[in-house]
Amino acid sequence: MQKKFTLKTNEEGQSTIEFILTFAFAIGLSFLFVAHALNMTTGFMTHYATFMSGRTFLSYDATSAEPVSNYNSAQRVATKVFNIYKLDRFGVNSSTLRFNKPAPASSKSVLFSGVSAKFEKRLTPYKLVGGSKKATMMSEGFLGKEPLKIQCWEMTCRAMGLQPGACGGAASPKDITVYDNGC
Repeated sequence: MQKKFTLKTNEEGQSTIEFILTFAFAIGLSFLFVAHALNMTTGFMTHYATFMSGRTFLSYDATSAEPVSNYNSAQRVATKVFNIYKLDRFGVNSSTLRFNKPAPASSKSVLFSGVSAKFEKRLTPYKLVGGSKKATMMSEGFLGKEPLKIQCWEMTCRAMGLQPGACGGAASPKDITVYDNGC
């Protein structure tokens, strides 16, 4: 006995299938944007916590007669400042903090002084799209290597193709305001 197969010609349910596929794609794309936004927020918060921790580390009781114990206590206090921001909720903990002590002016052993933090995050919640590996992210709160305002002003003038004296001020024939947020 042979079964007879018939081809259905009605298209009932096709719009439902199309809706489900399109809705699943839209939800997946939305989750990608949410995951990216959470990673960016985690990075910004980690960077701010690292900056505040580095600021605390470099300004903590720098006049102590015993620099070794001074740096140990400065590290403890800076770690507490980092932990105030409760980044462990986002997978960032203070165990990865690295402290660079300021070196004397004659020494070139440590170029930057401050605090750095390293953490790993998955870029997306989907293994198919972003892979299963985690990205290593790093935040640095190195302070004290910023140029003076006059040096920043002169560098900005030179970048505009002007001599430092021609950028503004009472003696300048040009009315130019020097503003460079990257300096």
